[in-house]
Amino acid sequence: MEAVAKQQDLDLTKGDFHAFPSIRGFANICKEIAIVYPWPTRPTITFRSKVKLHGTNAGVRIYADGRVVAQKRTDDISVEDDNAGFAAWVDTMHEYFSFLGLALADKNSFVVLHGEWAGPGVQKKAAVASIPEKAFFVFSMETKDGHVVEPEALQAFLETEEGLPARVHVIPWHSLEVSIDFNDREDAEKLAERMNEAVAQIDKIDPYIKDLYGIEGVGEGLVFYPRGENFLTLRAHNGLSLLFKVKGTSHGEKGAGKAARTSAVPSAGAMEFARTHVHEDRLEQGLQAVCGTELPTMKHIGPFLGWIGRDVEKETIDEREASGLDWKKDCAGPVALAARTWLLAKINAVTL
Repeated sequence: MEAVAKQQDLDLTKGDFHAFPSIRGFANICKEIAIVYPWPTRPTITFRSKVKLHGTNAGVRIYADGRVVAQKRTDDISVEDDNAGFAAWVDTMHEYFSFLGLALADKNSFVVLHGEWAGPGVQKKAAVASIPEKAFFVFSMETKDGHVVEPEALQAFLETEEGLPARVHVIPWHSLEVSIDFNDREDAEKLAERMNEAVAQIDKIDPYIKDLYGIEGVGEGLVFYPRGENFLTLRAHNGLSLLFKVKGTSHGEKGAGKAARTSAVPSAGAMEFARTHVHEDRLEQGLQAVCGTELPTMKHIGPFLGWIGRDVEKETIDEREASGLDWKKDCAGPVALAARTWLLAKINAVTL
């Protein structure tokens, strides 16, 4: 591999940050398609699935001149301002990622490897948290032409003569593939049941982590990727605007009903809404995103409440509409109160 100088001046790459598209629920996708396409002209779309890993969203931006930049979900990161040690690991892998960049045909371009940084100390309650060391699980590569998600194509890009590095993996397709006729509500409901059944099994044992590491434990769920060319009106992000996730009960919204459903389930009121959506999994993710490796203190309260609020607001648009709830007027206060109470208990446990 040809080594190049390590990326030290982030000013050279400012403005190039590319976040992976937000992953919504199946009900959100059904609603969007119903709005864009009048019945009975709605498309039939095939979706393939990949196991969703419980870690932290991560990315590596690779330039054709050999520069390398680590990303988290919302911004660039560095060794000095890290996210669960991902930037530090990317720094150790700089020669490998630079080599991949130098092979790009367009010398004025860059690509972004999107994936999950997962393993010990990143998250809890999942099989991937028990693997021997943290690893980067790639599920997409963003280019100027869109997203490449086919595992075979990702593998071909990432492999060198020595194969893949020990801590770089490509998430393969899961066996579940569904073809949904969005004109047929009954058929969509039946396929939602198939998704829920598959995720219920993953909620017991993550098949991908078991195959890869021989470790048995719960998985988070599935992410469904639209494939094909028959939904051109909704092809933002090269079709990934229709990406959706289905989580198991160990990681989903508590009390929100089945994970895959064709319409949003209304809440009885703002307090029930907060109890449903301010759950342990989301709180732990917010804590990790805000505190990283630091112990929580009073200085983290504001950023933590902001993270939880933004995440809940983004994820629950359809449910609030179905419930007649306004975010600022009805939901923001109870959500913040529940999150603040939880974090204060964490802070008090640290200071006792």
